Amino acid sequence: MYQGISDSHNAEAPVRCLNEKEQKAAAKAFAANWQGKGYEKGETQPFWLSLLRDVYGVAQPENFIFFEEKVRREASVKPRSHS
Repeated sequence: MYQGISDSHNAEAPVRCLNEKEQKAAAKAFAANWQGKGYEKGETQPFWLSLLRDVYGVAQPENFIFFEEKVRREASVKPRSHS
């Protein structure tokens, strides 16, 4: 069974509902797969996508999760002066 979750872009990601036993097994397999992985910064995106997909059941999280987006500042916000 799939449910939807909303993200910051107002898109709905389909989520496969795992029972507790399935989720525990998925979490154990996930931890074993990621144990001892090297460069943390270089593995950040694959780590999160794998966690969402394999443990939390989010189908195709790469279609809903966006990394390192440019921050937009509202026009009414004035930059702080450095005194």
